[in-house]
Amino acid sequence: MQIIVFTLKEKYYAIPTEDVEEIVKEMPHTHVPKAPSWVEGLINIRGNAITLINLYKLLSNTSETEELCYNSIIILKNNDKKVAFAVDSVEAVSEIDSNDVQMTDYANAKEVAGIIRLNNKMISPISMQALFSLNEGQA
Repeated sequence: MQIIVFTLKEKYYAIPTEDVEEIVKEMPHTHVPKAPSWVEGLINIRGNAITLINLYKLLSNTSETEELCYNSIIILKNNDKKVAFAVDSVEAVSEIDSNDVQMTDYANAKEVAGIIRLNNKMISPISMQALFSLNEGQA
């Protein structure tokens, strides 16, 4: 399986490339009034308005208000819907075996599917299915 490795606040995360539509550089966004704190706003990709999510705030269990200084945006596709994640930086595209993922079973991290050891780094693979279903109707 192929994954995209990216960083959020000096931690490494991964998502399967099959969920990714494209990766773009930071771009201006339009604020959405009364949106959840993890919604940065809307971005315009070739005439399509896509919700830009601050993935750090979404995954964080704290009420931390420190702003993420992101450099990249990962556009994800989920069936016919698209969503954009603001991330610090995209580090690599890597090939891994599904046996390389050590599954986790702690209840507070449903969005994190486990741990991957890759190039002496601990990487948390994000479960897109869990992330979309946990936050369905909140974006």
